[in-house]
Amino acid sequence: ASYIVQIFISHSGDVEEVGLFNAGITIINSYVGIIFNAMGTDYYPRLAVIANDNAKVRESVNQQALIGVLLLTPVILIFIMLMPQLIHLLYSTKFTPIIAMVGWGIFGMFFKAVSWSVGYILIAKGDTGIFIKTAIGFNTFSVLLNIAGYYYYGLEGLGVSLLIYYVLHLIIVTGIAKYRYNFYFEREFYKIGTCCFAWILLIYFAMYLEDGILRYVIMGILVLISGLYSLYQLDKKIKILGLLRQYITKK
Repeated sequence: ASYIVQIFISHSGDVEEVGLFNAGITIINSYVGIIFNAMGTDYYPRLAVIANDNAKVRESVNQQALIGVLLLTPVILIFIMLMPQLIHLLYSTKFTPIIAMVGWGIFGMFFKAVSWSVGYILIAKGDTGIFIKTAIGFNTFSVLLNIAGYYYYGLEGLGVSLLIYYVLHLIIVTGIAKYRYNFYFEREFYKIGTCCFAWILLIYFAMYLEDGILRYVIMGILVLISGLYSLYQLDKKIKILGLLRQYITKK
């Protein structure tokens, strides 16, 4: 799927834009994806053990989706606030054109954190038939969205297409899980998820403030508030402060 998109970009644009696209995808998937890799190490084995009990699966997925959203929200906000500086630091000023693309794509990671948690149900239950069908379908849909996004809006359109893809991926995967395994999100998830989503929306609005000092002050406050909120909720769920104290004591 990625190669098809790159071929289209090279023919519709040029090789330089293929490089910009790859750089943007690397930032979105690799640097933020570290969190997904870390969570998956523990999450899948735990889910596989209880795969035959739909009630326990629902509870585990809800908890994992909450943890994913709480971990990612402050990271997303920091990326948005420092996007130009991070891209210039990781690459160079020549990669400035991918700022908008990465901004939209990073927003999509919020929805990916949730759909990623739900999608593991198919793997844990060994439902290979539906997994293969959805994988082929989603990759085909992703290619079409990316091609359309780039054709009409260039690199920024690719970022928007990634966001749209992850939103629709979440809706479809959740629908499949509900139909096949009686899965649904609990009220607590909607409550916390809505708060985290609100922080992200607010920082996107703050990006368009003309006053540079006011813009960064507001974004900094939002990062601080979201970070404290996530820390508070994570401590309630997994006692993260106690784990940090134990780690520091051992050091």
